[in-house]
Amino acid sequence: METVEPEALLALKPFAPEMLNDRDALAGIRCFDAPVYDLARQFRAADRVVVAAPFWDLTFPAASAPPPPRRRRWRGSPIT
Repeated sequence: METVEPEALLALKPFAPEMLNDRDALAGIRCFDAPVYDLARQFRAADRVVVAAPFWDLTFPAASAPPPPRRRRWRGSPIT
């Protein structure tokens, strides 16, 4: 199991246009062993990936919360 420390995440930087052009040129010649693809290879090699996304107050987004209980439908005869 590998744990990614916050310091490593802070070292990640967004791609600038020239970096994207370089990466696309490497992909065009199928040179996927270049360092720019290190994290992609690491992600691909993982058996499982856990994504944790707590809010600042340690609650979780609604998408990861359990769904609310279902309302029961009334199954009686219709009123006439």
